[in-house]
Amino acid sequence: MSLFWGCMTGLLVSIGSFFLQVWPRMRNRYFGVDTWRHLLMADHIRIHKELPKTSEKYIFSEPSDYPPLLRIVISFLPKEIADRYQWIISPVFDMLHSLTLFFSGWLLTSNVYGGLIAQVTYILSPLVIIENSNLTTRSFASFLSSLTFFLFVLFLAHGSYWVLSLGFLFGILLITAHRFSLQAFVFYTAGLIIYENSFYPLLFLLACLGGAILVTRGYSWRVLTGHMQMLEYWRRNIHNRYAHQVRGLSKKSSENGEKDTSGDIVFKIYSYIQKLPLIAILASNPSCVIPLLVAILGLSGVLPVSEVGLGTPVWQLLILWSTCLTIVGMAIRQIRFFEFIGEGERYQDSGVFPSSLVTAQLALYLINKGYTAETLTCLMTLWSISLGMSLYLQWKVVYKDNDRSIRDELWDVFRLIDEQPEEVRLMSVPLLLADSAMYFSKAKVLSTDSSIAHLKHYDDFFPVLKKPINQILKQYSITHLLVNSGYVELKELNLNPGYQTLHSGKFYLLRII
Repeated sequence: MSLFWGCMTGLLVSIGSFFLQVWPRMRNRYFGVDTWRHLLMADHIRIHKELPKTSEKYIFSEPSDYPPLLRIVISFLPKEIADRYQWIISPVFDMLHSLTLFFSGWLLTSNVYGGLIAQVTYILSPLVIIENSNLTTRSFASFLSSLTFFLFVLFLAHGSYWVLSLGFLFGILLITAHRFSLQAFVFYTAGLIIYENSFYPLLFLLACLGGAILVTRGYSWRVLTGHMQMLEYWRRNIHNRYAHQVRGLSKKSSENGEKDTSGDIVFKIYSYIQKLPLIAILASNPSCVIPLLVAILGLSGVLPVSEVGLGTPVWQLLILWSTCLTIVGMAIRQIRFFEFIGEGERYQDSGVFPSSLVTAQLALYLINKGYTAETLTCLMTLWSISLGMSLYLQWKVVYKDNDRSIRDELWDVFRLIDEQPEEVRLMSVPLLLADSAMYFSKAKVLSTDSSIAHLKHYDDFFPVLKKPINQILKQYSITHLLVNSGYVELKELNLNPGYQTLHSGKFYLLRII
């Protein structure tokens, strides 16, 4: 295949991945949770030309400590464009990511088909498809982590300081983009220190962190300290990570004779994951098992990694990259003590890039050895399983969603909020309704963009209600309560009599008197 047609093929596959990710959003344009706070903060940056300290839309006034890069990027778009097309922003970043992977695979395998195999393996990974279903920092950060780690791998293998400088710049961007990707950065750095028997990887990490703090004039330090506070918050509350906000853990609900009538498919998926933790890692990125098997078989002498083409420093570091994050993810999912560090499968955001490359190199080796039919069968099976899981999740979680999407009835509620003559101080059950209400109405919501506010205030009502809801309403001078009746019935809240029902249906809007 010529250079031109090779590039065109990679581009067409990336365009295909874009449409694979956005098809459910063509019907459901207003799906998401964090989406609306990102747009709110981007609007602040657009208007005031500075990072937000807090927002008057939140009842809690503690300073924002969320990584700012995505919000800064969005602020360059006109507000009308950002609002209308927020659903394609993450897929556009992922198009760039898949193209980068395609050219990286082509470069490393010296074969355009190596780039294509890596690219298709990547774009069909369920985690990649679902993560890009709404506007989050994960897609952008996954792209930046791949660039940062890959360039540092090339530096360690070949010693080019130009490559290191470029990796350093992307490392700074990564740290200003996403907190969870910084955790992946830390764990991969620890693996490199052990493998290389050198502290250069640690110096690289610290240099990127210092650069981010300098570039953001200290804001990244606030992000880092906020991240530590958020980890502490989840360390205290991780036992309720998969709990219903009102009913608590499902086992407790069953013992009380209460039926879980919540139709929240995400809540149910998380409950299943808790029972089968390792399945979450494999299901999020099925190709992660390939580098893990290569590492095990290579260390045991069963697989001749040099003959396979995986014995060079670059490939060894790519295998380490993928294997390190997979093992960390499995350990976090399997060992309860580490659960507060984050969902183990999320590390595949940073691990799917190298696992796709290793899968491509191994496939080319087997094809060259004459196992073409067998290899293609394995690849097609892997891709079919990945695509099948992805389409199912897209259908259930995005296309058919009514809990994280703004549909006609919720628009009516927001219009009703705006018609209220008084200031609206809103609490929502579940909490995830707060972000959309904050952005699309005049309501000031019982929520926050601050980690320290989680530690100071959230324990009372999230992840589970620990105080009577009437006490919380009084404590924070709440004037209105928004309730998704598909999530919890009003009678379960044990509200004081005398509230006024402004809207009823799936969503109840109550005026607290």
